[in-house]
Amino acid sequence: SPQLAIDQSNGTRWMADTSDASPVFVVDFGKITPVKRTDAYFVKPAAGHAYLLESSADGKQWTKCGGHEDTRIQSPHTDKLSLKTRYLRVTILKGTPGLWEFKVY
Repeated sequence: SPQLAIDQSNGTRWMADTSDASPVFVVDFGKITPVKRTDAYFVKPAAGHAYLLESSADGKQWTKCGGHEDTRIQSPHTDKLSLKTRYLRVTILKGTPGLWEFKVY
């Protein structure tokens, strides 16, 4: 369940469906919201991850705002931002397709 990645609990997580070839996690703030930083805590962080972070005001047009294409072993994966958006989208490019937590500041 997607809510499990934003429940501030290390005992729960969100996992993409095993058949999903392009796993995506989306946060909808409900209104345009300022965002300064995100922390993505991926499942199996010691195996490494690559991901794309995008923002959108309408959920239709997306703009890249973070992430990296190379596989990195770290936790969390932090993106420092300065934007106002309604949606954030994390596309997992490499690594186990799941999030323990996704924090937005």
